[in-house]
Amino acid sequence: MIQFAQPLALWALAGLSIPIAIHFLSRKEGKVIRIGSIRHLEETTTQKFKGIRLNEILLLLLRCLCIFVFTLMLAGLQFSTNNKGSERWLLLEKGLEDDVRVKTLRDSLDKQGFEIRFLSLGFPTLGNNSEEKSSYYQLINNLSQKDLEKVVVVSYNKPHRFRGEPCALPSTVQWISLPAAPSAFEVNTWITSLDSLYIRQGYSKEEVTYFETIRRKVSPEELASLTRERSNQVAIFADAGYEADARIVEAALRSLRDYQHVELELLSYKTSELTSLPPDLEFLFWLSDEPMPESFNYKIIHLKPDESTYLIKQESPTQWRITKRLHPEIALKENFTVELASLLLASPALEQVIQEKDVRLLPDSLAWLPTQSENHRTFLGAFRPADSYLFYLLLVLLVLERLLAYQRKQ
Repeated sequence: MIQFAQPLALWALAGLSIPIAIHFLSRKEGKVIRIGSIRHLEETTTQKFKGIRLNEILLLLLRCLCIFVFTLMLAGLQFSTNNKGSERWLLLEKGLEDDVRVKTLRDSLDKQGFEIRFLSLGFPTLGNNSEEKSSYYQLINNLSQKDLEKVVVVSYNKPHRFRGEPCALPSTVQWISLPAAPSAFEVNTWITSLDSLYIRQGYSKEEVTYFETIRRKVSPEELASLTRERSNQVAIFADAGYEADARIVEAALRSLRDYQHVELELLSYKTSELTSLPPDLEFLFWLSDEPMPESFNYKIIHLKPDESTYLIKQESPTQWRITKRLHPEIALKENFTVELASLLLASPALEQVIQEKDVRLLPDSLAWLPTQSENHRTFLGAFRPADSYLFYLLLVLLVLERLLAYQRKQ
């Protein structure tokens, strides 16, 4: 069965009349040549003239076929793919292959001939290693390209794996969501006093992920055995006229250090002291109209007002710009301290740990696009575009037409 995405384009078939008209109009009667005698003329077999007429007909057919195939491409020809494959898969997210909640389903589907694979790129079998960083939407799109009779997916529905363009589930896919077990994990620890250890603890369950800071008193002996985290050095370079901005920056950094328990060492420099900047500086705040030295290899936040809607805008992997002059009202209104925290406290390794421990479950109603009616879904999924096939067929026809036209000099 076939269908057309743009059936109005079939009007282009009227172009078939062009080569047909040219064919008939070019059939001119031969010239009459008066001769006195025919004894010197040799009789020619009719087979040669039949061959000429046959070549003309073949050339006409090739040209008509080119127009016909090109019209099908314009109309968006699609062909039926109702013939489903016979394979049936059970796809398990990594960590669910030994889950007791899946055992009954797994045994039942195994008896029905389902092949058990991982829900990851390439859909490897259980005996092979798998990575679970791929997007659910990407995996569903990959599944829709395979001729499978039935697919049952058992997943944790992790929020961070719903990346990319949302889609609806194909009619051949049944998606089952199972919550992961609640998790508790340690984010980091730091020492801020002579007898206290602060622990940032994370908790995650099906509905929510949250964090809390726990203070634990430790003995001097235990404290001595702990390794104190090295303070991050942050320098502020401010010219005359930027003293108020520097005070706002310093206040925000002190707030992070004192209330968020961030290990920061604040440094201030003047123009004459730039050569004494430490090599392991974490961030440099450049509050000056002077151009920044190109020799700097630090992460730099400089101040240059513009009309941006964002208070802090990233310009390169190691450079950010403060887009407004700083004063208390701007700092409070634009959440300047929070913006700085997102820069200074960013840690890809730590974010990866939190992401792996996050066991929240995204409901199916939010994860997938609304499903169309079954008939409409079947109709949409039962046809595939034939553009690639038509393109190669048109290319072959054009080559044949040109070769035959060159031979006939037409």
